[in-house]
Amino acid sequence: MEETIRGKVLKVALKELNQRGPDFHMDDLARHLHISKRTLYEHFSSKQEIVKEAIISVMDDLYAHHVRLINDKKMSIEDKLLAYFHARSELIELISLRQYEAILRKMPDIGPDLEVQSKRDWDLLLHFLQDVEKTKGYKNFYALALLHMLMGAGNSILNHLDELDDERYLTYPEYMDECMRIVLYGIKK
Repeated sequence: MEETIRGKVLKVALKELNQRGPDFHMDDLARHLHISKRTLYEHFSSKQEIVKEAIISVMDDLYAHHVRLINDKKMSIEDKLLAYFHARSELIELISLRQYEAILRKMPDIGPDLEVQSKRDWDLLLHFLQDVEKTKGYKNFYALALLHMLMGAGNSILNHLDELDDERYLTYPEYMDECMRIVLYGIKK
């Protein structure tokens, strides 16, 4: 029974995070769930724990999607690389980059836990790139260098959101797709 309530709380918390960012109120969350605020605190110690667990639930879902993608025998290597950053959580639409940045700014204590979760996906991609490195049909490349380039691009968009031109606003998946296309196909016409 507890897991059902916890799961519902996390799902509704994700919706609140998408709409209001980290400034959502626990009263609103309880009202949307038709439970008391006290019931929320019987299952979670704090709003910060709810936010962390909600984001981790999405990250777990994305990781499972990445594992399925990498193991898909029908897809080409290029298709897998291009699809990797377009993964979507079946739990809920991903939190926007601006909301994610606001969450980390307001709740910096959850950052290290989210980093651990994120590292799993980067490690999975590294192992895939190392396997690609060994296959024929690709130039010799250093998988770790490519991974660091992609990680740098991912961190860059998070650190420079306010500098992005609003006329050409790209979501994280679109931005990473652009980066991957440049890596795979270059910039020459």
